[in-house]
Amino acid sequence: MAESGTTVCLNLINATNSLKIRKFINGDERKYSIFPVNTSNTQSKLENFITIGVGKDIDAELHYKNETEKLPFHINTKFYGADPMFMDNYELYSKIGLFFPLAISGSDGYINADVLMDNRYQSYDVFHIEFIYYLKNILKISTIDNLWMDSENAEYELLQYFYKNGELDDAGITICQINMEVHSFKIRNKTKQDERLDKFKMFFWHIVNDQRYAILNHDVGVHHRLYLFNYADKYCVEKYLGYSL
Repeated sequence: MAESGTTVCLNLINATNSLKIRKFINGDERKYSIFPVNTSNTQSKLENFITIGVGKDIDAELHYKNETEKLPFHINTKFYGADPMFMDNYELYSKIGLFFPLAISGSDGYINADVLMDNRYQSYDVFHIEFIYYLKNILKISTIDNLWMDSENAEYELLQYFYKNGELDDAGITICQINMEVHSFKIRNKTKQDERLDKFKMFFWHIVNDQRYAILNHDVGVHHRLYLFNYADKYCVEKYLGYSL
C-alpha cells in the first residue's frame, strides 16, 4: 500500500505522536482514532461509535474497546454496526454492541453492492436505508464520535453528506472522527468511472475548502482509505484535543 502525499507530510511533522493518533488493524486495513482527553463533564464520558460495513471482522473494534478500557478514566462507548449480511456479522458485532442487518446509502430502496459471502466479495442487490434516517430515526443520535465506514461502493452517494451545509449539517449531526474507505473509481463502465472520479475530486475540494475536517491519514492502494478529524467543532476539539475553540 502506497503512502499519499498527505501521509508523507504528516510523518514529517510527527503528527501521529503529537496528536496521539492510535492505530487499529483488522484483516485487511488500518483504522485510526484519537482517544478522549477531556472527561470534565458527563457528555465527554460517552462515545457513539458507528461501523458501516462490518464485513465479518471486528478485530479493530475489539482492539479499540480493549485500549479504551485501559485509560485512567471510564469511557462509555456505544457501538452500532450495520451490514446487509446477517450471518456471522450479527454474532460478531453483538459481542460489543447493537447490530442492524442493513446497508446504508444515500437513499432508500435496493442497491447493487459488493458483499462478503463464502470468503469472497460478490455482487448482490441489497436493501438499504438512507444515512440520515438511520442516524436520526433508528439510532436516535446526533453526535458521532467515531464513524468507520466501508459501505462497498455506496460511499459515492454519501460523500456530499460531509460537505459544509450538506445533509449532515441540515440534520444537525456532528461527526468527530471518520475512517472512510472509498472504493476504486476504476470500473468497466466508463461513464460511471468518470462520475466516481468527479465525485472524489469534488469531495477533496470540499474537505480542503470547507476547513472542517483535517486529513490525518490517507492510504492509497486499490482503494483510498482516509482518516479525518473534525477540527472545527467545539465538542470534538475539546474532547479529543483538550483545548477550547
